[in-house]
Amino acid sequence: IAALRDFPALNSTWEGDRSIDGELAQLYASEAGWSVAVDRSTDLLVQYRTPLPGQEFEVTVTLSDHGPREITLPAEGESVDGEAHPGVAATVGL
Repeated sequence: IAALRDFPALNSTWEGDRSIDGELAQLYASEAGWSVAVDRSTDLLVQYRTPLPGQEFEVTVTLSDHGPREITLPAEGESVDGEAHPGVAATVGL
């Protein structure tokens, strides 16, 4: 992913630099509340942070490695159709 400075349509602002896992990263934040950190030397996304709707905490995902990923989909009965269960969808802010 290219650095967010190349995507002004995302309405993000540069917030400065900080070290993440010993690497210098550029921080960008949005008015919506999410922020990302982009490695200065590679322009790869290294961290994503966002508040959860209706919660008093943020979720932070830090990527320690880049490359292909395999994601196992939930088994039958481990997920629900959001349109069929609007209460569940509203609970997670969808």
